[in-house]
Amino acid sequence: MLHPPRPTTRPRTLFSLSCPQWPKALLLAACVFAAGGMGGTNCAGTVPSPTGQDFATNDHNLAVRRPVILASDHVMGQANAPLTVVEWEDFQTPLCGRFARSEFPTIKTQYIDTGRVRWVFRHFPLDANDRAKPAAHAAECADDQGAFFTYRDLIYATTDATLQTILEDATLGQHADTLGLNRTEFDACFAGDSKDARITQDVNSGTTLGVQEAPAFFVGSEFVSTVSTATDLIPIIDRHLRDAEQ
Repeated sequence: MLHPPRPTTRPRTLFSLSCPQWPKALLLAACVFAAGGMGGTNCAGTVPSPTGQDFATNDHNLAVRRPVILASDHVMGQANAPLTVVEWEDFQTPLCGRFARSEFPTIKTQYIDTGRVRWVFRHFPLDANDRAKPAAHAAECADDQGAFFTYRDLIYATTDATLQTILEDATLGQHADTLGLNRTEFDACFAGDSKDARITQDVNSGTTLGVQEAPAFFVGSEFVSTVSTATDLIPIIDRHLRDAEQ
């Protein structure tokens, strides 16, 4: 017995389906393509932002990689400043020392003290610098007594004949004495590991955003890792301030 031929069914392609029939992942891709490449109306929905990343969003709901400022951060400047700069630093790296001693004071006077920039300091001790992490640890112990910034300045101000910061344990302890800190509390803090997680938090916030060396900066949403002078950094700050202050 002969059977009638089966009717052929036209394969259904992605664009032969209506929006509600598309798998969710394909729907998302098509919506993004429609919005960005075709200039027409896209399907309802928004592109989800990644989770667990150190980023913020701009006014267009597009993911913008920038540091999220935390309550535990070391912040200099007014909270309502129109621009935030985040710096990752290594106390043992000569460029960080030179920037702190010779370049940062100009930026502080022109931008931080005038309320235009909020500056955030984060640790980034490099593996090759064996005294960078102990120095960061000591600075965090000083922070327990409200002296992070003055202790940081003292670290950078204490150098040898080659302008390399002196970061031996004895010197770090002397800094606590110079600032009149409670030495018993400082020594107990420095001898322990209670600040390891705090330092690791800073390092991870940097590596997540592409930081590999110090000094490195985020000026607003712009990652800057190739400059270490006020002359180079100020034009970048000014450009972002023009946008922020409009």
